[in-house]
Amino acid sequence: MSLPQTDEADLITPARSTHQRSRRPWWIAVVVVLLVGVGVIVGLIATGHDSAIPIIGKPTRADFTFTMGGVSATSLGGKHSQPVARQVAPEVQQTLSEMYGGLFLDPKAWSTAPPDDVWDHFTGPAKAQAKSDGAAMGLANLTGRIDTLKVISSSLQVHVLTDKSNKPVAAVAKVQFIADATTKDGQHIQITRQAQYLLDEADGTWLVNGYPKSVTSVDVIVPSAGPSGASGSGSGGSS
Repeated sequence: MSLPQTDEADLITPARSTHQRSRRPWWIAVVVVLLVGVGVIVGLIATGHDSAIPIIGKPTRADFTFTMGGVSATSLGGKHSQPVARQVAPEVQQTLSEMYGGLFLDPKAWSTAPPDDVWDHFTGPAKAQAKSDGAAMGLANLTGRIDTLKVISSSLQVHVLTDKSNKPVAAVAKVQFIADATTKDGQHIQITRQAQYLLDEADGTWLVNGYPKSVTSVDVIVPSAGPSGASGSGSGGSS
């Protein structure tokens, strides 16, 4: 029994084919790997598994909204202005919440200075003054020392002044803001800020045009020494 004859060309062809495949550009494999990786990420997000994707980056500003307290009004025309005050109060709440978010909850404020968008919540001479005060508007001498910060409680009271036509012309806001923080050297502190702001309406937005009261106090929280121990606090600075 004899084996079937094989053409010399048939023996050469596979060798040529193999040689050609080995010379395929290396970057094609890289592109394929990248495309597969992107496809996996898109699939995880589409199926609600975005939390499984490890994302490394800097901390971001936490959301914050002041807890609304009392809302009151005074009318120069002797009219019933409470409904007007209820319309203005949420706008004042938004302005001050965003402002405090930048002053206290933005990691940039922890490390160097409040972010530039904080000053957009001021108007007129108050804007220049606030920029000049800088970190004193928020964390003051704690800037550069904060490692973490979490809001414990907040309150906002709004009083609105209306003119003779019962249109709002000014607002006074009283706020209290309390946060717990840890410093880079491991201290546990409580920050309490009490302030009063005057606001005007400018182009449909209520902005701060003055801050006659602005006080920040810092208490160092001492951890409990044990079942019979008690926690205490020491007074810090104010601004």
